[in-house]
Amino acid sequence: GLDMFRLFIKRIILKKNPFEGDRKHIHHILVKKLNLLNSNIILMSLNMLPIVLYNFFPDYFISILIFLVIIYFYIVITLDK
Repeated sequence: GLDMFRLFIKRIILKKNPFEGDRKHIHHILVKKLNLLNSNIILMSLNMLPIVLYNFFPDYFISILIFLVIIYFYIVITLDK
């Protein structure tokens, strides 16, 4: 959902149709820069890490989510050039 929201806002800012597809999603960016296996490992980590960390640190769940959102944007900004 975060990736979809990011692209929706970016397309509106660039005055493009927000409902048209492109290759700017995080999975397209990762596969272009890395191989498919590494891309899947990164994506699975971003999806599973909040669940695993919540079991160990339930009091810090919001902090964990914020940290993972920062990691997501770091990946997108550094690789999407």
